[in-house]
Amino acid sequence: MDLTIDFGDQTPTLHRVMTLDTTDPRLGLSLPFRYLTMVYGYQYGHGGCFLSYKIVSEDRIEVLSLEPDQFDPNWPRDSYPLHFPLIPIDFLDVVQISWAEAQPLAWQHLEPDSETNLFAIVPAVVGDFELWCEEGTGEQVQTLFSFDADSLVMKSSNQCT
Repeated sequence: MDLTIDFGDQTPTLHRVMTLDTTDPRLGLSLPFRYLTMVYGYQYGHGGCFLSYKIVSEDRIEVLSLEPDQFDPNWPRDSYPLHFPLIPIDFLDVVQISWAEAQPLAWQHLEPDSETNLFAIVPAVVGDFELWCEEGTGEQVQTLFSFDADSLVMKSSNQCT
């Protein structure tokens, strides 16, 4: 599925990390579209970026903020791919937990957000693919996603060990 990214007169290079089928009853979401796209700006800022975007439809997002907004084609490593490999995933279990229960899953402090309906932590390695550094370096970086189903706004960021 192609994704259109609206961000004023810019066309940011964002990476699709995951697409969730919102009809999966385990997610507990009721949205006006089937697919929820989770993207992140891996090539913005040497410490990662903070990205906020509104889901307009299952194939269109509107970037609300991207900080920093300076793209580096050689970050986080030379020859970083424009697209990630397609790796099908499935949930083993979907659970509702409090922010206090989620805290030990993150490497740094999580800021509680009462508007979050869905929260996901993506590890540094997915399948055999390392999201951040050269294969085998063991860089430990998590990509975080929080979604507010009322406003249809997704926020993504990262944390390091």
